[in-house]
Amino acid sequence: IKDNAGHIDMWPTCFSPLPSKEFTEKKKKPALLQNLETLLRNELNKLNGHKIEGPSKIRLQVYKEVFDCLIKEFSTYKPLLSAIKQEYDVYLDFQELSLREYDALKRTVAIINEECEQKIIKLRQEEKKDLIILQEENESLKKKILFLKQEMDSLNFQVKKCQEDIAIQYEKFREESDARKLLIQDLNDLMERKDSRSFSFDGVSADDEQVNDPVVLRIALSRVREDFNKNTQKLAEVLASYGDVVPRRDFEKLEVQYKELEVSFDMLKKDYALLLSENKILTAVHEKDTDLHIQYDTLHEKATPRPSLDKYVLYLEGKLDDWTEQTKGKSTIDKVDMLFSSVTGQDLSDSEKIDLKMFQPKGASDEIPIYLRSTQPVRNRFLCKRDLCIIINEVWSQKCLEEGYLPLLKRSHMSQFLYDYLKKMFQLELMVTEWGYNIHESCLRFSYDKKVKFFFDVLKSEADEDVYYVQLMQQEKLLDSFVSFDPTKTDYIEKNDFCVCLQNFFPKYSTEDIDALINCAEKDLRISKNDKLLYKSLFKKDEEGNYGLFIKCVMKFSQRNSKLVIDKLMTHLESKTHISPMDLQEAMQSIDSNISDETAQHVISFVFCTNICNQPLQKLTKNELFVKLASSSI
Repeated sequence: IKDNAGHIDMWPTCFSPLPSKEFTEKKKKPALLQNLETLLRNELNKLNGHKIEGPSKIRLQVYKEVFDCLIKEFSTYKPLLSAIKQEYDVYLDFQELSLREYDALKRTVAIINEECEQKIIKLRQEEKKDLIILQEENESLKKKILFLKQEMDSLNFQVKKCQEDIAIQYEKFREESDARKLLIQDLNDLMERKDSRSFSFDGVSADDEQVNDPVVLRIALSRVREDFNKNTQKLAEVLASYGDVVPRRDFEKLEVQYKELEVSFDMLKKDYALLLSENKILTAVHEKDTDLHIQYDTLHEKATPRPSLDKYVLYLEGKLDDWTEQTKGKSTIDKVDMLFSSVTGQDLSDSEKIDLKMFQPKGASDEIPIYLRSTQPVRNRFLCKRDLCIIINEVWSQKCLEEGYLPLLKRSHMSQFLYDYLKKMFQLELMVTEWGYNIHESCLRFSYDKKVKFFFDVLKSEADEDVYYVQLMQQEKLLDSFVSFDPTKTDYIEKNDFCVCLQNFFPKYSTEDIDALINCAEKDLRISKNDKLLYKSLFKKDEEGNYGLFIKCVMKFSQRNSKLVIDKLMTHLESKTHISPMDLQEAMQSIDSNISDETAQHVISFVFCTNICNQPLQKLTKNELFVKLASSSI
């Protein structure tokens, strides 16, 4: 602590403790710095590091070597600099692993994007077809409407013509009727005049004289003409007012028909409303039922059923005598805790005292697998199943890439290959051991998964590695068979060709087996029964190495065939209690005379852990032989 904090320094401002650059000589760089710069420049020139743009592992390696030289020279700071470098290396390894995971996600996103684009194209094509059909229907309806309009115009013209004809005929009828009435009246007048004349004595009376008077006749004629004009005008008004009137009997008949049609329309309207409401209810019920089926299928595939813990008590050799009384009213979690305590002899209440963050070392002897050799505690990364499956999938892919995937090839042991793979990935022995322990312990925890169990059995030499390569070769041949039915290289194949291809590839399979494979393929591709099949999508797997239903069904049938072959072998060796390599070779040749010596030698070498030329230390019993054959690539 400075006691003179805040004190103003009175040192002369003209004084400069550092010499000016003009009066100081340029100092030479230290020899170590010059050597390191020269080494760095030479290494970068050798590897063309200056020409590479952006980040580069080559330049990073050169700088690492220069930094190692610097650490060696500074012995005082060597522990600190080494620790800094180690932390950088660990973090870089972690970043590389993360980048691999991101690359896998990127590939998955690209595949999903491609599938979605294909679905969109397919939907657009279907919409185009529907649009063309609707346009054709629209054109036909337009033509029909035009025809109906023309027919209606013609009918209206005929009605108008008929109305005009009726008006003319009715006018003629009225004129003729009026003329007849006038004639009848004139006739009646003449008859009366004749009768009146018969009673006169001298021929012409005073009335006749009055009638025959021209003045009187002229007045009567004018009156008649006035009446005639009035009647004609009245008749014209009547014709104008009631020319379009429908007869009453036709009107009443049409009114009755209208009421009947109105009643039937109301009934149909009510029935339609009822049917519409029922249809909505049934649609909602159907959608709900579909959702329940989807939820059921999802839970059936992903959810884990609750285990029956009572059946495991039989294998505890009387350690839980009163299991029923002890577990009465207990939950499943409590039962699992009790089973764990009985099997391991540990109390879960003391689990907090156990150091779960570190693995206890297994030693460095030759009996320990090379990837587990350590004398110090190892950090537990708590790998999940997904991460473990991704690592296993990458190990298999790298092994196939480096050593080939055809069966019966000479390969390194999986434990040695896993060690070499981790060594390439991390380089530091500490990281290699750490990942080896984590993979080993995770395989123990997730051994219920078939892929994990098979990989773990191969690590322990309890399963034949060629089983994996036989499956890959079978899938490749099946894909080539599908490609032969696709000459246009569209990746699509008709369902009939798909069925014929399966029958040719699996000639011994029954019709039910072929139908099961086709159903699995339709479920994987989510298509109807008449659509084409995108066969290459059936062979894809996710980042965890999981195949679809179709490939799983093919593997299931292959395992079934292998089991049939093993059953035939066991039946042929039924009379023997202990089996030697020669006995097994004779049995395989008797069952299949076309089996090659190389295949038989490979199976026998795996089963007896020796070559055919060397006799084993001891023969195998039937049970031991059955277990070994079940794990082989027979």
